[in-house]
Amino acid sequence: MNAGASMFGPRWSRQLRWPSRTFGPIVAIGVGLVTADAAASSSDELFAQGQTHEAAREDDIAIHRYTDAITLDPSHEQSYLALGSLRSRRGDYREAEKVYSVALLHLPSRAPLYRERGRARWFAGYRDDAENDLETYLRLAPDEATFRELSSWYGIHDRPLAQLSVWRRLLTIGITSNNSDLVAEARMYTTVLVGFTKPVDPVAFPASDTPLRRGFARMASRGLAPN
Repeated sequence: MNAGASMFGPRWSRQLRWPSRTFGPIVAIGVGLVTADAAASSSDELFAQGQTHEAAREDDIAIHRYTDAITLDPSHEQSYLALGSLRSRRGDYREAEKVYSVALLHLPSRAPLYRERGRARWFAGYRDDAENDLETYLRLAPDEATFRELSSWYGIHDRPLAQLSVWRRLLTIGITSNNSDLVAEARMYTTVLVGFTKPVDPVAFPASDTPLRRGFARMASRGLAPN
C-alpha cells in the first residue's frame, strides 16, 4: 500500500498515488469513488456526518466521510482540517502531515493549514519544517498564542536568537495593542535572551558601528523592539 492509500483508506489504494498524483485522479473519476450511500450528499453534509461519527468515537467511519467530502470538493477546508486533526489525535502525525500537504496544493493561502501541518510535523519529528510552517502561518495570520507556541519550539530546538526575534514581535504587539501585561512579559524575556545570546545578536550587538545600529543596540538592551 502506498503512502496516499494509508492516509485515506485501503479502498483508495489503486486510485491514489502520493504525492505526484495527489487528488488529480480523484477529481477526474469524481463521485465514482464515493461510497454508495453518500453519493448524493454534499461535501458539507458529508463533513457533518463525519463530525457526528467522530463524536461517537467511530473514527474509521468519520475518516471515510471526511474523505468522501474531499473527493466531492477538493477545496473543502473543514474536511481537511477535521481529517488531519483526527489523524493527529490517533497519533498518526505523518498521515496528518500528508492530509495538510494535499490540502495546501488546493488551498495554498489558507493560514490554518500551515499551522496544523506545522504541529503535525513537529510531533512527527520534522522540527525545521514544522517551524517553517508556523512562521508562514504567522506571516499570514499573526496571533499571540501561536507566537508563544513557536517561541517554545525554538527553546526546545535550542534556537535562542530565533526565540528572541519572536519575543521582540510580541513586544511590538503588546505596545500597539496597549497590552501592559504582554509588554512587561516580553521585555523581561527579551532582556534575558539578549543577555544570553550576546554577542551574536546582530541587533543588540551590531557588527557595523553606525548611529542607526547603535540606536537599535540601545533599544534591544532595554528590551525594546525596533520597528
